[in-house]
Amino acid sequence: MSIEPNIIGGKPISHSVACELRRFTCGSNVASFGVDWKKTGFHFYSMQSPYQFGLHIHRDCTRGLLMCVQAYLIKKIIFKYSSREEILRRDVLHPSEHLREEALVHAISEMIWQAGQGVKACVCLLQDLLSFEIPPDYRKDGFTEKLTLFEFSTFDELRGFIKIHKDQDSGWVCGSGSHDYEINALLNPSILEDSGETELRLLNASEECSQTLLNLLLTGKAVQYIFNGTQLYDDEGERLLVGSMLKTPKRPIWVTITNRVNYGLLFSTNPDLVSDWRVEHRFFLHYYTGLVSQKKDVTLTIDTRFGRRISRKGKREADKIPAMEHLILSKWSGAEVDWNGTPPFM
Repeated sequence: MSIEPNIIGGKPISHSVACELRRFTCGSNVASFGVDWKKTGFHFYSMQSPYQFGLHIHRDCTRGLLMCVQAYLIKKIIFKYSSREEILRRDVLHPSEHLREEALVHAISEMIWQAGQGVKACVCLLQDLLSFEIPPDYRKDGFTEKLTLFEFSTFDELRGFIKIHKDQDSGWVCGSGSHDYEINALLNPSILEDSGETELRLLNASEECSQTLLNLLLTGKAVQYIFNGTQLYDDEGERLLVGSMLKTPKRPIWVTITNRVNYGLLFSTNPDLVSDWRVEHRFFLHYYTGLVSQKKDVTLTIDTRFGRRISRKGKREADKIPAMEHLILSKWSGAEVDWNGTPPFM
């Protein structure tokens, strides 16, 4: 059995941390990542596509993670500029190849740093040989036992490290597996030690992102719920509503899930949408799924001024409202949603 010496600046993962990592991710220290997590990487669409800002999103277990990264990527591409006028002048949805690569590095770094509560971060790199002697009761997965850990105390150090290893290894972006990022996010000590939850699991029984993992990726907090603060179910056990802090983020970007499996991204290029109620009278939202089936840009017009047109067909017509519109109406009640010629989809 060969144990590889420390990569300069890093230390091999220990047996105990490797077991805890697998338990926290997959629910058991003998469980491991599925094929989807090991084959999927971060791939941009070509510069000739309508989505120069966009990552390929696959219909597999990794789609939730990729869409969360896409949200932070959009945040960096659009809102690095402070005013709406400058955003429009820069044509931000058509970034250069250099700009979008820089935005990806920043997005991943920001999400990892956020998971460390803005104090410290831990990043892993996969090495060829084992990091510890394998005991008889440990089931190898070809990944967890080969990690080397690197700790950072400043954001700039973290971002520099991510950039260097991205540039040196193109496979990091194209094909090394998005589970690398998931592991990096939850390796931060505040996640493993101070989550405050005893039965957290980041992947569900179908190996897809749990609500806990989605919250970790979007907010840096590994919690199971989506409401504000602490709430209790009432006697009827009614479903708790999404909290206002998720519905009204600092930037007009929303990760959406319809029918439990269809991920998307709604976003506006107008930063005032979440800070000036007058802008909410009539505005535009871009809708992005990242799927190859979405051939062109989808822009929705949301009008809250006159209320939604009431159909004489009543409930039968209401049942035909697309799931995405129902989601939009949960934020802007009574709004009229115009798909601008695009057949409504998820």
